[in-house]
Amino acid sequence: VLSIPAISSLDSLYGLREIGREALCWQLSSAKPGNGVEQIRDQSTDTYWQSDGVSQPHWIQVHFARRVAISHVCLYLDYNLDESYTPKHLNVQVGMTTQDLTPALYPANTVVELTEPVGWCIIPLTAPPDPLDEDDDDDEDENDDDNDENNNNRQSKRKQRLVRTHMIQ
Repeated sequence: VLSIPAISSLDSLYGLREIGREALCWQLSSAKPGNGVEQIRDQSTDTYWQSDGVSQPHWIQVHFARRVAISHVCLYLDYNLDESYTPKHLNVQVGMTTQDLTPALYPANTVVELTEPVGWCIIPLTAPPDPLDEDDDDDEDENDDDNDENNNNRQSKRKQRLVRTHMIQ
């Protein structure tokens, strides 16, 4: 169990960028009229998603056109307004399709616990190395260290690997 406290702002994520607007599609398990995807994405903490209460578990799916590295999921929750509707536990999964979803929190089966949150809940994603992100540095010729272009390529690859390893976008 990973207990996540609520905080008043997202200032601690300085230097990272919000990528939700790059998504092709946002889908919800269900929503009451006037409380759907538009309200999740409208940048207001006064509007919110409200499920229709019938289908469970409740879920949000975000689809991107290409593979993206995601370092955090941020949710604004207000227990004082939502009370029994505020999530107490959640999990985050990632994958190329809905059929190959795997946990985005490790160790596997880690569940996020939220205790009457009021504010931003920042969920740091920790995943094992992606097998599709193979290291190409071994193929480079060690004798080309004096070549600026090769050094720049190596530095760029190191930076990309760091970004992927830490799941920062």
